[in-house]
Amino acid sequence: MDPHWNVAIGKPVITNLRPTSQTKIIEYSDAVPAGSPEVMVEHAQDGFDSSITRVVTDSSGNVIDKWTATSSYQPAYNRYLRPKN
Repeated sequence: MDPHWNVAIGKPVITNLRPTSQTKIIEYSDAVPAGSPEVMVEHAQDGFDSSITRVVTDSSGNVIDKWTATSSYQPAYNRYLRPKN
């Protein structure tokens, strides 16, 4: 049975841009075998907040559901691991 709903999904809205730094961050870890080269484990990416809204209407155009999903992403950095020894 078709409920005759219409679903509209808006475009993502990006706000609160938080720029990252391109500075190289080095951490030392036992997880990297001695003598191994450093390993990049994270690359620089700006942080931001995002939201997207979904609206469901019935066949007459009445809104029967409106929902907004939001997410927040912290900046990532150029992070490398090196062996401790």
